[in-house]
Parts: sequence; C-alpha cells; structure tokens
Amino acid sequence: HHYNDGVDGVKELARIMPWVASGHLKDALGGLRNGAFPRLGEGIVDFPEVFRVLKEADFGGPCTIEIEGTLVSPLAMEERVVFLRDCLAYLERIGAAG
Repeated sequence: HHYNDGVDGVKELARIMPWVASGHLKDALGGLRNGAFPRLGEGIVDFPEVFRVLKEADFGGPCTIEIEGTLVSPLAMEERVVFLRDCLAYLERIGAAG
C-alpha cells in the first residue's frame, strides 16, 4: 500500500505465496508513500485475510512486526513498547498470534 496505488494486497499475497519465506507486518493508512503507519488493525491492511492466506498455504515462516514512521518516531521508548503491545494484542484478538 505504501509503494503501490490501487493494489489488492491480499490477492497479491495469494499470488506469490509459493515464494514467500517470511512475513513483514505493518499497517498503513493508505495513500501513496504515506509514512504514517498505525498500530496493526488501525489501518487499511486486512490482516484477518492476510493470515487466512498464510494459513491456507501452510506458511511456517516467521512474521516480523515493523514499528516505524511518522506516528512512531516522536514516541518515547515506553510509548513504543505500548504501541508494540497493542499490535500483539490485535494479532491475538484475530487469532494470528502464537
């Protein structure tokens, strides 16, 4: 969503699954090159569908949460820890953590 406008990320993920070895998790607010990356579940990325595609492909690789951007950079370390915990709590709510 950051580098490509009008792309369906879930469809693209399904298309490339045979070559996926790891996942990189970051939400987006939309808009080409918008550097504001919110907590997982607060943007436009359909994470339940992303994890459905991963599960259907029997994906066993790691997934990394990336914390960066204009919403995170001004935060103190303690606030960044809360940001990350909120992301993990979201993944747990949708059944994707663990």
